[in-house]
Amino acid sequence: MEGDWPKIDTKKGIFATIQLMLLAEALRRLMKKVEKEEYDRTFLSDAIFVIGMLILLIGTLKPSLFEDISKALKKALSEGEKP
Repeated sequence: MEGDWPKIDTKKGIFATIQLMLLAEALRRLMKKVEKEEYDRTFLSDAIFVIGMLILLIGTLKPSLFEDISKALKKALSEGEKP
């Protein structure tokens, strides 16, 4: 009977769910700061956290898209260095 079950990688789903929960909380904090126009160190910290979590989430769920973004960023940085 166990052989009838489809093999599903739940690790990615659980990891993505946890990331989305953390991301939602950080976005909620950011929105409160924006509404109050409080741009302090915690605002910057939350903004960096949100950006990092989005990058990790994309990398986890769609690695090929993450590679494309990485290539585009490397290309943009290398073009900026040319005289």
